Amino acid sequence: MPCYLPTISALDMASGAVAVAVAYAAYRYRRFAGGSVPWFLGVSFSLLGLGLLLEGSLALALYAHPLVAYAELFRISSYLYLTLQLIAYLILAVGYTEVVYSAGSPPVPQLGLAEAYAAYLAPWELRRALVVNTAFFDAIQLASIVFLALVVMDALQLRSSGSFSGMVLSAFVLMLAGHAVMLAYPMGFFTYYLAGNAVRFAGFALLLAFLLRGRHIV
Repeated sequence: MPCYLPTISALDMASGAVAVAVAYAAYRYRRFAGGSVPWFLGVSFSLLGLGLLLEGSLALALYAHPLVAYAELFRISSYLYLTLQLIAYLILAVGYTEVVYSAGSPPVPQLGLAEAYAAYLAPWELRRALVVNTAFFDAIQLASIVFLALVVMDALQLRSSGSFSGMVLSAFVLMLAGHAVMLAYPMGFFTYYLAGNAVRFAGFALLLAFLLRGRHIV
């Protein structure tokens, strides 16, 4: 059984919990403070949080019960999360770009084993079950980097006009750096995947800390 599954689970679930907390805080502030928090922040982090919590919980279940069914569910959840991640960052990028360039709005911010023992996975079979297609993984990470880079550029523009928090900008920069580091994962550097997840988690946590201080996002 891969020893890294609990680590993946812990990082995913911690990041997912923080992302859901960011979404909740964003929805709450938007409800009580009108348009001071952009709607797309809550939507994007809701998608990120739900995807991460699902993937993390299935990683833990697979570690405890190395069954074919759990392995298949975990792999499906990984594809689902990567897709949700792409949608979430696209929403962020489009949302902030609209804020920057909207003239009328002020800045606001397949696993099948025939043998009888196939219900449990041998190590090499488990590894095969967990591997997401590398081309798909790379494409999602590259697209995420592009979208987050666009968010950072938009944030820099808003920052230059004094209408964007440096703390939020730093959070997005950390998220961007985390996904850049994760690009080494398909080449076999699993440590980089963990490091990238940790850096992205720091970005999530920084954004949550900013929201909990009761300030505005943009």
